[in-house]
Amino acid sequence: DKGGLGRRHGTKQTTRKKTTTKEQNHHRIEKRMKPNTWATPDFSYYLSRRDIEEKLRKLETDYASIVRVNYVKKSSSSSANENATSSYSVVIPVVTINADGKFDDESGAGREKTRLFYDFGEHGREIITVDTAFRFMELLVKAVKGEGDNDNIDAFSMQKATNDRDSFLESIKQTTFTIIPIENVNGRALVEDSKKFCERKNGRGVDVNRNFPVNFGVKEKDYDPNEEFPGPYAMSEPESKVLEKLFKDVKPHAWVNVHSGMEAIFTPYDHKNVEPEGEFPDLARNIAEQINQMHCGKRCVTGSGGKGVGYLAHGTVTDYAFDVMKVPAAFTWEIYGDTQAHYDDCFAMFNPVTREKHDEVIEAWAGAGLSLAHLMRAHPAVEERKDQRSGSPRAALSDAEEEKPVTKTTVSSGNNDDHYQSLRGAGQIRGDARLRGSKINRKGHARSQMFGARDQDIDAGKYLILVSIFTFLYFLARRQFRAVKRYRTTRRNRDKATV
Repeated sequence: DKGGLGRRHGTKQTTRKKTTTKEQNHHRIEKRMKPNTWATPDFSYYLSRRDIEEKLRKLETDYASIVRVNYVKKSSSSSANENATSSYSVVIPVVTINADGKFDDESGAGREKTRLFYDFGEHGREIITVDTAFRFMELLVKAVKGEGDNDNIDAFSMQKATNDRDSFLESIKQTTFTIIPIENVNGRALVEDSKKFCERKNGRGVDVNRNFPVNFGVKEKDYDPNEEFPGPYAMSEPESKVLEKLFKDVKPHAWVNVHSGMEAIFTPYDHKNVEPEGEFPDLARNIAEQINQMHCGKRCVTGSGGKGVGYLAHGTVTDYAFDVMKVPAAFTWEIYGDTQAHYDDCFAMFNPVTREKHDEVIEAWAGAGLSLAHLMRAHPAVEERKDQRSGSPRAALSDAEEEKPVTKTTVSSGNNDDHYQSLRGAGQIRGDARLRGSKINRKGHARSQMFGARDQDIDAGKYLILVSIFTFLYFLARRQFRAVKRYRTTRRNRDKATV
């Protein structure tokens, strides 16, 4: 799913009296669909929920000096369903990895580090993303401890951002990793226990990746509540509130939301067909292109989600991270997708069905997570450390390739099919659109305009004040107009009586 922007491709309805272009596109996709294989996860190599719990315990026990696992519990007294009255609770594991073992940040020393925030398993059906998270964490802690696998595979050999081992290890040591290995714990239970392999929403039917206050609640013409119900109001879900608090506490330099459904590396925006301008967005797109080349074989769609996925998604976490929480580099990674899978064959659509492909995907994208840690050292938002054994951090971007002037990135795809369709709908890739009335600063964020308005995101309190002022002026003008009209009528009648 595109950053959880994802929906399934195809349609169940193909016969109507009048056929639109979009329906013709849907029908064309259905002709290319594979038969339904009714694929299910093989837990001899996929991680079950019990495996996940055991791995978290083992991770914290074996690497206690550098790993902290916190189980964040959050409840909501309100219900997403108007007819329901019971509260809804979640317990989300949050893993923090610090190579120096310093987790108390009262001195502020940790703020000199690169801070990366990774989120996996936001949609229950995307099981492959959770397996990728644990492979990523395994490589990370072994890199810190100088360990390797039995076949001599280590984190340095998995990343492709630099050929300098010491420089890479220094990047790991100078980074704080905050990782949610499985966000949608309750939704995953529905997939695994109830065999609902098409379920992407949380335990009470809300798509958390539509629940954030950036264009929240806007519904496109092809809106499907079974796929992307945003909830009764923005930030209604406990999962959303956990993420909000972590954004405020961690203050990450980069955010990575990992999904499956296609192969893509998206940057903002998801809710409109534009790419933000400025130094920070340009650097993020440059990093995305490098990871595409190093770990995706140039197959990944890149650019903004609103352009690349073929439809607009409103209320996403990545737009919230960039536009509200001001995260300098915000990404949505789509790590796997079978675009020809049957509409109802959801496990095969979002997850590899063979051990070989499963291992290939998690190795490639765990390596991408490691490469990002090195590439982000060059980002200007990261404070330069005083003691740099490996030289200037700006050399990081040039380790993998010669540093080039950053130019505006266009949407690219390794797919030669002119009718490329994502898994979230059969919409055509949309054309460019201009950002209306917004002034952009170097970070790519729209500067505050009158009353703090930023494109479509308006502060509710200031908006009410504005409406009140205009309402008052309207009634005042109407009162004056009526008074003048009465005066003229009275004078006209008096003049007639005099005559």
